[in-house]
Amino acid sequence: MKRCLCPRQLLCRSRRTSCSLHRPAFVFQNRLRSPLDGGPSSRRQWSRPFSASAASAAKHSKLFESYVTGMPPKCPVYGIKQQKDPNSWIPSLDKYLTPSLREDETEDLYARAHGLATILSYARFYGKLDLLSHLGYGLNRWSDVHNLLNVLLDAADGTRHPTRVSLSSLDWGSDAGFTLERLTRHAPLLTNVKVKKSPESKTPTFRDLTQRSFANDFSELLMSQVWQSLGSIVLQAADRSPDELKLGMSFVFRTLARLHHSGAISDNIYKCANPDPNLATYRPPGMHLLSTHIMNVLSETAWGVHEAEVAAKAAEMGVKSPYVPFKMGIRDLGPEIWLELILWCCIEHGYVREGLWLLEQMKARTDDLAWSFQSWEPLLRDGGAAVVENTSIDTEQFWRRPGDDAPVQQQTGQKRNTIFHGLAKRTISTEVAASLRDCFVNFVYRGLGYRGLSPTELSEVISRVDALVEAPESTKELQPTTKEHNWLTARVLQSAGLDINADPHSTGKFLRSSPHVVGPWNDGSLVVEGEGDLEWLTPSQLYEETCAFRGLTEYVVRSYAVQRQAGLAFSSFGFLQEAIDTSKSRHIQEFLKRLKQSDPDDIPVADKRTRELEHGKPETSIPQVSNVTYAQLVDLATITKAYPFANWLLFSNDLDGPPIRRSEYGNQTLAPSLLRYAGATGNIGLQKQVVSSLSQPYSLNTLRALVSFRILTGDWDRVTLMLEYIRNHRLKSWGHGNIMLLAGSILRMERTLHKPSNHATPDEKLQSLHKAKTILTRILNGDFNDLSQRTGNKAQLRTLRSIYRIFLSLPGPLADIAAQSTFHTHQHQNPRSRHSTPFISPIAFHYLLSAVVDTQGSAAAKSLWDKWCLEPSQSPKHTRYHEGGIWRLYETFERDHRRGDPNFNAPWRKQLNEKVVSPNLNTVRVIAQGAAKEYAHFTQYLTSLELAAATKREIEKIMEWCVRQFQVLRLPEEEINREVFDHLKRMRTRERVRHREEVAEREREKERIRGFVEAQRLMDER
Repeated sequence: MKRCLCPRQLLCRSRRTSCSLHRPAFVFQNRLRSPLDGGPSSRRQWSRPFSASAASAAKHSKLFESYVTGMPPKCPVYGIKQQKDPNSWIPSLDKYLTPSLREDETEDLYARAHGLATILSYARFYGKLDLLSHLGYGLNRWSDVHNLLNVLLDAADGTRHPTRVSLSSLDWGSDAGFTLERLTRHAPLLTNVKVKKSPESKTPTFRDLTQRSFANDFSELLMSQVWQSLGSIVLQAADRSPDELKLGMSFVFRTLARLHHSGAISDNIYKCANPDPNLATYRPPGMHLLSTHIMNVLSETAWGVHEAEVAAKAAEMGVKSPYVPFKMGIRDLGPEIWLELILWCCIEHGYVREGLWLLEQMKARTDDLAWSFQSWEPLLRDGGAAVVENTSIDTEQFWRRPGDDAPVQQQTGQKRNTIFHGLAKRTISTEVAASLRDCFVNFVYRGLGYRGLSPTELSEVISRVDALVEAPESTKELQPTTKEHNWLTARVLQSAGLDINADPHSTGKFLRSSPHVVGPWNDGSLVVEGEGDLEWLTPSQLYEETCAFRGLTEYVVRSYAVQRQAGLAFSSFGFLQEAIDTSKSRHIQEFLKRLKQSDPDDIPVADKRTRELEHGKPETSIPQVSNVTYAQLVDLATITKAYPFANWLLFSNDLDGPPIRRSEYGNQTLAPSLLRYAGATGNIGLQKQVVSSLSQPYSLNTLRALVSFRILTGDWDRVTLMLEYIRNHRLKSWGHGNIMLLAGSILRMERTLHKPSNHATPDEKLQSLHKAKTILTRILNGDFNDLSQRTGNKAQLRTLRSIYRIFLSLPGPLADIAAQSTFHTHQHQNPRSRHSTPFISPIAFHYLLSAVVDTQGSAAAKSLWDKWCLEPSQSPKHTRYHEGGIWRLYETFERDHRRGDPNFNAPWRKQLNEKVVSPNLNTVRVIAQGAAKEYAHFTQYLTSLELAAATKREIEKIMEWCVRQFQVLRLPEEEINREVFDHLKRMRTRERVRHREEVAEREREKERIRGFVEAQRLMDER
């Protein structure tokens, strides 16, 4: 019996010897690429794996392509009630039991298999049903179940190409002792040998070599239904009586035996890798230890079927059967073993969705039929592997555990249990679910075509697997990190399916999909500097505890802030703070627990000097966050006018202090952001604290932030003084934000010039406006330009040209200043190249855009956008950009250079030559906030006026335009609705009302037509 177990295959009845069963191991490397037994026309249970009928798959490539990429047929069962009834689907299955009258039997087999797979898939999707298990257990038509499974397997066999390897039974004299040098030593020299190429030979083209294998895709489509049906039958069998269980499992054994014989089940499933309990995912030794028993059961089933066939043929011929009835005493394996075997097959061959479906069907059973998970880790810990190996599968019911060293008393009579269950009854290993979850990462989208899991789909399936294994109460609160989740996160980040900088939202959703994100409290006492320090770490500290999620979440927050996704940045920072607070709370509880368990005499008593702490109050509540992240958050709160959040960051009254330390105000990474916030809110005290904390030399970014602060406070003399200082002593110059902020201030001062104010008289306002205009004119004239510009570098002049063009397009004081400046009189060459017109920073442009919204309204701001901002919908990034920040590779038709360079986009190139601003989310947000404010004003006060209604409709159009721009810039829908103050919900409501009205109008039109037809018929009868 053991002769047939070498490659985990059964004895091939169509061969005389078993020598050829030793097939090369690499046949099993590719996913289901090894040849299956029998061609599509074969009706035997077993046939030669090297069947030449498999070569017919090449000529049916177009047929496979139509099956894989074409539109599937319509569902034959209509209505929710009918789709939930399994008997409604049975007539659709019956027509696939017998072949049709097609001339090409192979095409008929493929058509039957495709139609059968489609019906089975529809029943699972619409009715949550497995038709083959119902056909067997519900209608007792097991022979039809076997025939339908053979239809799928025969078609899958026919799609595979024959293996081009030499038979392992042939001996080529490798042991004869001859070498290549000895054989060719006396060979004559061959000169002028001409090799003529055969005219029939044809070198395959690159397209042929890289073409998608539709035959393999079609085979996977069929095999996915096979694995789901087998697993469902096993689950149904576990719920039945022992006799029904044996009947159903016998057909499962016949199918599994065929799959083993054909090589469709990889040998890796039975390999034994030394399991390390410290690893997150590993293959437990269960399948390896049970491999002989599994093969015995399948061989006995196959032999019993063969013996029955021979006996039936002998009876028909009137002769005696050549076999003597013999029953092998093989211990039965429980449905737990066979279900786990099927799940490992799904994992090994990539049928992960099917495996997840089986797990969900398993966990759907409750009460006495409920299934559970159990880990192998307690069995393998502390040398338990040797104890497990000593399990007597023929006499025991479960795997031995450490401490079970007593000999097992063999049961006799009716008390004897004839089934080995493995870990426990109705229990499978946790490791198979963890491996299934880990295998999903292999199918993330990486830019090839349109196939692959998006980050949202990946997070969803991982959450579904976690919900099956973990207890429901464990997912309510944040939990400490685990090696399983650490391993999975590392796998996801290494899969190249996520780009945090391009799409932080996908990474943020994945990080928040699991509660195991609480790392240890790291106060700097544990620092690993070399390999020697690792000896002091326990395995738990190495594999379980990590602060990586804290750093990843901070990275996501910073990416949100850079992309100006305000709501997501603030909520992610709250999630980060919750994780840090949970870690801090656990650290305090552990300290109090250790203190309670310690000897009171060993606890040192604090004296007066010890009680006099240098810092009576903690400086910060979140010491782990960097100043770079805080600077980005403060800037984001400033430009989005989320002042309460920034106030909390700076002036929180929490017990452990505000997030931003007072001692960090002088850090010139953070100081410019604080100065910009102080200027926007008019907080002179904060500005004084920051300036007093600074130490020289000041960075250019800090100096420009000070200039912006003086502009906002109207201290024009100091603005001039600082611009001259930057020019003369730092050999630098103004920034884009300084000019745009100054221009916005001029627009606001012009608007409020004649309005009464308690802070300044009209003359003081006029004088302040005059000084601001003078400074802006001097900037346009080049008085504050970098001195190095006079040596030939014209970058600032080209930047001023872009700003000059923007000012001329705005009627009012800015256009007058631009016209009065001497910039237009300079002999500047009109730039035609894209590189001659530098873009204006969108952050700087927002200062001017916000002023336009405040002074002229959202319509004027949208006009400014249309004239100077790039249109994001025409960007190449919009057409080939996928979720996760992955760029889709060009398809074949896109790389046809006869149609032009695929990288060239004429409308986009034209915009690059004409526009000067690349907008971001905040650009749209500025317009949306202004439009929402105007919409609320007209809704509250002027709803009864006809003119106001027309103006309100114009504002609604602007808000709808903002919604479309947010969608193009890939802002999540819930964030879009928040940004436009629930206008997206109003749009959806109007669309639903409009749709209902259109449907009602169509129904009325149909009634009118039917009435007209009926009236015409009555007139004809008369």
